[in-house]
Amino acid sequence: MNIEAIQRRKSDEYSFVPFKMEAIEASGFDGKTPAARSGHRCVANERNLYSFGGYNPHLPPGERNGADWSEICPLFKELWRFNFASGRWAKMKIGGTIPTKLASHSAVLSGDFLLTYGGTGVPFGQSSSNKLYVCDLNTNLWEEIAVTGDLPLEQYGQAVVLNGSYLYAIGGTTGYDYTIDVHRLDLVTKTWEIGRAHV
Repeated sequence: MNIEAIQRRKSDEYSFVPFKMEAIEASGFDGKTPAARSGHRCVANERNLYSFGGYNPHLPPGERNGADWSEICPLFKELWRFNFASGRWAKMKIGGTIPTKLASHSAVLSGDFLLTYGGTGVPFGQSSSNKLYVCDLNTNLWEEIAVTGDLPLEQYGQAVVLNGSYLYAIGGTTGYDYTIDVHRLDLVTKTWEIGRAHV
């Protein structure tokens, strides 16, 4: 078998088109879909896309979601799940210690656990967070994780990366100052440390 035959066989087995966007007409199991928002965070696995939080100060009264909305207006205390197979949205009933800084937080998915970190309330930057929360997607219960060590500033807009048993928080803003700091949280000992440059 020559190289051309191998390449031809590979191209027959796999199909990938970079940067191709396709609109999906999604619906909800109960006819509802998430309202327009910004500052929310989405994470996905092979089955579902999850959308948590967000902000919309111009949401029409008919689209506001009752007690959750009035408590933290104009933030969304919501977790939505979009199932790729069915093409449908479902608003998850959540409980436990739910984050309150629901805009421009960061999020990462690890198995059946959604981790969110940081974020801001409104007005942006006047009340930010350096707290880590975990939602068990089997029970939809949130928990704040108690941590120690050299905690990052309370801020929003940072990135997080999960690598093994470490969560890295990179950058962010207080709304007034921007950082490029790198902090690492050991998820076993629950201890933060600031990244050090090694030369």
